[in-house]
Amino acid sequence: RPKARDVRYRLLDPFLRFWFRFIYPHTSLIAQVGAHRAVTQLIQPELEAYCGLCYESLCREALPFVYERENVSALYEVGSYWDSQVQIDVVGLRREGWIDLGECKWGAVKSLASTAAELEAKIRHYPNAQGATIGRRLFVRSFRAGRKDQPEGLCVHTLEELYRLTGVSPPGDLRDGRQEARD
Repeated sequence: RPKARDVRYRLLDPFLRFWFRFIYPHTSLIAQVGAHRAVTQLIQPELEAYCGLCYESLCREALPFVYERENVSALYEVGSYWDSQVQIDVVGLRREGWIDLGECKWGAVKSLASTAAELEAKIRHYPNAQGATIGRRLFVRSFRAGRKDQPEGLCVHTLEELYRLTGVSPPGDLRDGRQEARD
């Protein structure tokens, strides 16, 4: 059990998270400068970072679907880990002596090898008192380069794949230009 001072609370509702991050703290400023300036000067500069946090949450929610596809039958818990030395975006604790540690990248990934090295550095700081086997997962928004340079033992999941696994239709820009018929 975590100590009370180590517990962080977060809003689950994306609309409320957006409201309390961008709108509520700036209501008087927004009234003064107008909606257009507020969007361009307050929201847009911070929007990528905000989307990155939302993406981390989506990846944690999608991990059970990944486990289902991989036929994982053990009980598991999904969360994140952080301390003064490291933050790990996705942690899947499986009761079969296996821990999946994952890094989420909303921004462009130019090299799987360097991103895998970044994950490895974080894994070294993760407390693994039971000596569980560590699985490595990388969650990326998109990946343009070939997977031939994918390090062995690293599972890479794209946003489009997570949409397919969860059965949710992705927004139009994730369908590689394909148009779907609308009712």
